[in-house]
Amino acid sequence: MRVQSDHAAADGGWYHDYNGERPAYIGKPRIAPRRINVAEVSKSFNSTSIDTLARQLGVSVQSLEAIEAAWVSAENIRKFDADYKSNDGAWTFPMKNGMGETVGFRTRYSNGNKLALKGSQGGLFIPDIEPEDIAYLPEGPTDTAALLTMGFYAIGRPSCNSGTEFLRQALKRLKIYRVVVIADNDEEKTRPNGTKWRPGLDGARKLKKDLGLMSVLWMPPNPVKDARSLLNKAGIDAARYIISDSIKSKCWTRV
Repeated sequence: MRVQSDHAAADGGWYHDYNGERPAYIGKPRIAPRRINVAEVSKSFNSTSIDTLARQLGVSVQSLEAIEAAWVSAENIRKFDADYKSNDGAWTFPMKNGMGETVGFRTRYSNGNKLALKGSQGGLFIPDIEPEDIAYLPEGPTDTAALLTMGFYAIGRPSCNSGTEFLRQALKRLKIYRVVVIADNDEEKTRPNGTKWRPGLDGARKLKKDLGLMSVLWMPPNPVKDARSLLNKAGIDAARYIISDSIKSKCWTRV
C-alpha cells in the first residue's frame, strides 16, 4: 500500500491490480516429521534384567516379555537422539500400528516419567501371544502388562483419547469382536469454561462408541486408579475375580 500506483485506496495508500492474471499461491514448504529408525533402535535393547522392572511394577516377567519391554542405555539413546542430555537410560515398550508393525517406543525412566523416544509415532501395545475372543483395552503398557498378568488378553491404547483407528485395524486383523474398554479412575477436572470432565472415563466412553463392537466398560472401584493398582493391592486371583465378577453383571452393547 505504500507504493504509489494509479489506484488510490479509500482508507489511504494505493492498491495494485493483477492485470487479469492472479499469481499462483506457493505455500510454505513443510518438513516431513522424522520417523524413528526401528531397526537401529532395536539394536540397542537389552532385556536381560527385565525381572527388575517386573518387581518394580508388580507384574509378571512373562507379561513384560509379551509386550517386548527392554532396557536402553543413555549412551545408546544418544546414538539416534543427539539432543538427549540425561545420563539415565530408560525402559522401552514398542508401540505398533494396526498391522502389528512397530512405529515408535514409549519410555519409562527411573524417576517414573513416561515419554517416547524421539521420532516415535503413537501406537498400540500389542502382546506377542495368541489372541483370545475378548480383548481388554487399558491405557498404557504397564496396565497392559497387569491385565496379562491376571490372565486376560489385553491390547494397550497410547492414551485415553487416541489409538482408535489402529485398534479398529488390529481387532479386525486378530478377529476379535468383543472388547472390555478399561477406564482409568481419574479425578474430575475442570475445563476453562467451568464444565467438568473425567479424562479416563470420557475417553473410554468415546472409544466404546467409536469402535461399534459388542463391548462393556469397566473402571476400577474407588480408591483404585487403574488395573495395575488393583493388581498390586489385591493380588492376581482377587484382582481377576473383581474384574470378571463386575463384567458378568454388565450388559454388552455396541454403543
